[in-house]
Amino acid sequence: MLHLDGGAIFLADDAQTTLTLAAWRNLTPEVRALLHPYRFGEGITGTAAHERRVIFVSDVHRDVRVRAQMRAFDVVHSQVSAPLIARDRVVGVMSLIAATPRALNADDIALVRAIGASVAVAIDHARVFETLEQRVTERTVELAALNHITQTITQSLDLNAILDTVVSELQTTLQAQEAWVRIFDSKQQALVLQAWQGARNLGARTPVLNLGEGMSGLVARDRQARAVNVEDAELTNRAQWLADGLRSVAGAPMLVDEHLVGVLGVANTQRDRYGENELRWLNAIGNAAAIAIKNAQLFESRERRATQLATLREIDHTLSSMLDLTPMLETMLVLVARIVPYDNALVLLLEGARLRSVATRGTHADLLRDFELDISHNAIFQRMERDRAPRIINDLPNDPDWVPERRTESSRAWLGAPLIARGEMLGQISLFSATPHAFTRDHSDLLLAFANHAAITIANTQLRAALHEQARRDSLTGALNHGAFIAELHALGNGHTHPAQPFALIMLDLDNYKQYNDAYGHVIGDQVLGVTVQAIRAHIHHTDLVGRWGGEEFGIALPGADLARARVVATRIRATLTATEIRDAHGKQIPPPTASRCMQRLYTTSLH
Repeated sequence: MLHLDGGAIFLADDAQTTLTLAAWRNLTPEVRALLHPYRFGEGITGTAAHERRVIFVSDVHRDVRVRAQMRAFDVVHSQVSAPLIARDRVVGVMSLIAATPRALNADDIALVRAIGASVAVAIDHARVFETLEQRVTERTVELAALNHITQTITQSLDLNAILDTVVSELQTTLQAQEAWVRIFDSKQQALVLQAWQGARNLGARTPVLNLGEGMSGLVARDRQARAVNVEDAELTNRAQWLADGLRSVAGAPMLVDEHLVGVLGVANTQRDRYGENELRWLNAIGNAAAIAIKNAQLFESRERRATQLATLREIDHTLSSMLDLTPMLETMLVLVARIVPYDNALVLLLEGARLRSVATRGTHADLLRDFELDISHNAIFQRMERDRAPRIINDLPNDPDWVPERRTESSRAWLGAPLIARGEMLGQISLFSATPHAFTRDHSDLLLAFANHAAITIANTQLRAALHEQARRDSLTGALNHGAFIAELHALGNGHTHPAQPFALIMLDLDNYKQYNDAYGHVIGDQVLGVTVQAIRAHIHHTDLVGRWGGEEFGIALPGADLARARVVATRIRATLTATEIRDAHGKQIPPPTASRCMQRLYTTSLH
């Protein structure tokens, strides 16, 4: 072995310019004090990173590349530094030192290089996992925060209270020195400041901004969130921002059905404070705030306010306290009936070119429960999607665009409102009445308010489901991960207790998989795992299960299949793998994967 006295690991930044001490062993505090961050090309450590090669110095006191402080330090005599390279990027440097003179031969250098390669791969894998985990965590936190602020601001129809809550949440969540909300005045075609928090007297300085004027005016004009460093941007009020010590500013539009409601914004004393994550957060709050503000404006009539507010709050409580989508929406339809009378109601969600019922209520609720509508040539839905606005048809039999349907033939009037969340059309709410001319513009406005609430809840529920499904999947292959696959096996075992309904389990193990990683690199190794799952899915039904058991081993569950069927499927999968064409990084064809060790077991009772 090398018989060195101590060592350290330095990690490189994303810009590939700086190395920072991350871990060490057997280094005194005096030595560690000398190992402050290295720039690429500085000292032996930085030079190893810059030149991407192992560098050995037998006497650090005589090598001019060594930092002067290190040369003057008697404790260190010899040093060897190896760059840590993964996926053609320097992820760090491993430096080893000796207190007495050492001599390393070619075999020793090769050993250091090999150790460095292993350490680099481990660091790279850890960073990839950390990044994926961080993304899931960030999305979960954003969803939780969005749910919180949405519930808070939609429980009130007091416009001032909504604005104050939004500004407070902006300043707290984004740690901003300034936060504000401007409401768009359609008559003036200008943005009027309605709420702000911060040290500046923002209201006295810029109470009104025209479209295109200042940061808020640009955001409103372009209908797009943006973040800038004040010093680098061409803003009409740039000098005032700088005079107030503010260096970065961000804003997002508040839109409902693509109509401008206003703009919210934040400012900070640090440069580069706002990026993609902050803009995504601002957009999310902007969407929720826009709907809350619009709803407050819709419900200004005093004679209706008490009933409508109580109903809206109850819907908010219902939507926030229930997790299952269908019962949640059916309860909402019950509450909608209090202020918009109807005979039948449906909540329909888009699935490709069709609308499918997910919640129903009324005299024909059972008949409408499996209602589907082809919208590929439906003029009414296409107009609603284009205009992003409710639609009333008060004389269905004589409407040229209405498509008659047996289950709704007794209806004479229809009111529909789009379900839109974060700019995406999710579906619609449809209300039917047997009375001609049953629906009014007031009913339309009220239903739109409820639809806006429902759309956010639907989108959040879908996002929760997507996050849950993402957590069940192997990020590399898309197959079920080990834990999820085991859980599904238990569910299958407990459900297939009848002898006529067995299920088969195939265990597929790739042969010599490690050789792909060693000979062609981990990218090709990952590709082999991916094509393996593709081959499996090519020969199983959508009701079958495929999971990554671990490493290069996969499990396949075939509900309702016997052992003979399992053998056929396994043989076809292996044949497909053998016929798969895989090429290395240079385009040269390499041997396809094989799975010679294929085991099948038949389960006819509960899995234990």
